[in-house]
Amino acid sequence: MIRARLLQNNPVLLHIAGLCPLIAVSVTLIKGLAIGLLTMLALILTMCTVSAFRHFTPLRVRLPIILLISTTTVTIIYLLFQAFFYELSVDFGIYIPLIAVNSLLLARLEEFALRQNVTTVLLDSITCGIGIVFIITLTGAFRELLAYGSLFSQADLLFGPAVQDRALEFLGGGKGLSLVAMAPGAFISLGLLIAALNVRRDSGLENRARD
Repeated sequence: MIRARLLQNNPVLLHIAGLCPLIAVSVTLIKGLAIGLLTMLALILTMCTVSAFRHFTPLRVRLPIILLISTTTVTIIYLLFQAFFYELSVDFGIYIPLIAVNSLLLARLEEFALRQNVTTVLLDSITCGIGIVFIITLTGAFRELLAYGSLFSQADLLFGPAVQDRALEFLGGGKGLSLVAMAPGAFISLGLLIAALNVRRDSGLENRARD
């Protein structure tokens, strides 16, 4: 199930419009991991809350209620993130609050959370969140490697001073392709990643068809 979520039914790949606030700040592996985990946490808490109150949610006002739950959850997460990871929260800026109105999250709430029980929604949101973290972290790692020639730079922002200056450097740790670190580079990197995953999926389908 998790493999299918990562390679075939990954919500990040299926809802392209929801990628903008996620990949814009995934300049490095650590930042990609952080924004992915934040999105995963927001997804799990919001979907479970919406599912728990689905019987008390009139269909005519379901969208305002979903938005209220989503914005409240993300605001709490944002305030806690500012308290414990202030420097990262400054780097992310407005992109964390934008998770509340992310089309990927809203689509999942509308399609699934309003129609299933809490247990089913919890399991789905966890696997969905793993898929999000996987794609965003991988995109961040790809961008960091090409742009800066390193991996795990600024890991102390997320894991504390114990891992400071523990980055892995490649190609002498020098500057690479500056375009990859810019906003267009995020979409280029994601496009290449989607293409690679699609090739892997198609080759797997062909192999099963031959068998």
